[in-house]
Amino acid sequence: MNPEYAFLGLNESVKLPAGTKPIYFRPDEKLSEPVRTHIDLQFGIFGNFVMMHADCITRDLIEDKEDYFNRIMYEKGISTYVTQWNYGSIYPNDCGLCAAYTCYRGREYLICNSEATDRLLFSVAIESGYKHVQVKQGYSKCNCAVLSDGAVITEDAGIAKALEKEGIPCLLLFTKQVLLPGYEYGFIGGCTGLYRDTLYFNGCVEAHPEFEKMSLFASFHNTKLVSLGDYPLTDVGSIFFI
Repeated sequence: MNPEYAFLGLNESVKLPAGTKPIYFRPDEKLSEPVRTHIDLQFGIFGNFVMMHADCITRDLIEDKEDYFNRIMYEKGISTYVTQWNYGSIYPNDCGLCAAYTCYRGREYLICNSEATDRLLFSVAIESGYKHVQVKQGYSKCNCAVLSDGAVITEDAGIAKALEKEGIPCLLLFTKQVLLPGYEYGFIGGCTGLYRDTLYFNGCVEAHPEFEKMSLFASFHNTKLVSLGDYPLTDVGSIFFI
């Protein structure tokens, strides 16, 4: 079964699974030009709650004429939080919401650099019982492709080491083969979106030089890898399926 909805930045080049309704976030001029459409800098789904910048509402950044967003959150019982984080284009002000979430063996985790993470996001996660995994990487969501059982694929050695210390299975990639126009390279988490037992890729994952290793790891963790296009893997700021 394909996902019903996809939350993503307004990027017409991104292909979605058949029948999936897109809910686009408009470009945010507060962010650097190459990442203005990257939703994982504006919004995030962290298990049973959603966090977004206040500007998504006050500046009408969500393109949602049918009011799918509020309907989905209500139907799925997902709490919505709006943060007043004073974000901008310079690190760490651009990555307050770019923390990664995973659930492994029934335990929920927030993977982030606490010094670069939005205070409201961090406090809600901790109060909800999530365990914090401290990493140096400020853009943790961009760097984590989470599988269906909570295992993680990353290109960040620091994240891999921190997750392994927690007993969370992690595959470390060594080739920087994800594109991000305007930068030297993008990240594996930023070109993916997970729905149930399927990890979707913006581009052709089979063309990645470490595909065989990824495929074996994903299969062991009960996850299918599906390409959404025949072009190179491209970081679009993640896709959130629901």
